[in-house]
Amino acid sequence: MTKTPTILVVGTGNVAWHLCNAFKDSNCKIKGIVGRNTSELDSFSRQFNIESFGFHDFPNSEVILIAVSDDKINKVSEIFKASNALVVHTSGTKSIAELCEEIKNKGVFYPFQTFSKNKPLNYKSTPIFIETEKPENTNFMKTLAGEISSKVHDLDSTSRKELHLAGVLSNNFVNALIGEATSLLTKNNIPTEVMWPLLEETIAKAKSLGAKDAQTGPAKRGDSKSIEAHLELLKSNDQLKKLYSIMSNLIQERHS
Repeated sequence: MTKTPTILVVGTGNVAWHLCNAFKDSNCKIKGIVGRNTSELDSFSRQFNIESFGFHDFPNSEVILIAVSDDKINKVSEIFKASNALVVHTSGTKSIAELCEEIKNKGVFYPFQTFSKNKPLNYKSTPIFIETEKPENTNFMKTLAGEISSKVHDLDSTSRKELHLAGVLSNNFVNALIGEATSLLTKNNIPTEVMWPLLEETIAKAKSLGAKDAQTGPAKRGDSKSIEAHLELLKSNDQLKKLYSIMSNLIQERHS
């Protein structure tokens, strides 16, 4: 394989969009986008000036990046079982063995980031975790990932599941909590922008001090009266009330 490979991206979702966006200005050549949704394929073609293909008329490529939902990885990968390309998926939870058994060169190319279409990202600072079955493919994968990121790491399938879990806790759950906080502010006619300085400082402190040392609030202080008052305010929202209690108990246990 060459140092500047040709890439075929499979899928038309958020991850596929960002992979195309990340690689478009690299030394790698995107041969095209493969998928079933013709309107999405047309959108990718226009956005990135690349060709689009169905699952039965795609060109040869040195790397095939499968960016589809986890439950479709195995079935989609079967289409490429006769290829000599390096076939990789982009999942954080599925092992390398999720790829069709007959594929000769397998890998995982997992960008550790939250992706939304048309939301710009700094790809250079996005960690990419790679895995291969054959040692001869490892350096090539590092070169490939290094085209778009300065933070490339080896990680096996077992550890990658733990990483993905950490991502869900720190991103998906935190975002859901921000949504709940926003609803509380809106309900009480408080401008939602008052939250952003607090959130920005929370992240900055966790990054500089470590999350444990940065922890503040009534649970950390053992302020039972404030906790009881908050639970009273949440009495009409059973889920959030239960979550508040669980999180307060967790904080108290960690800081006892």
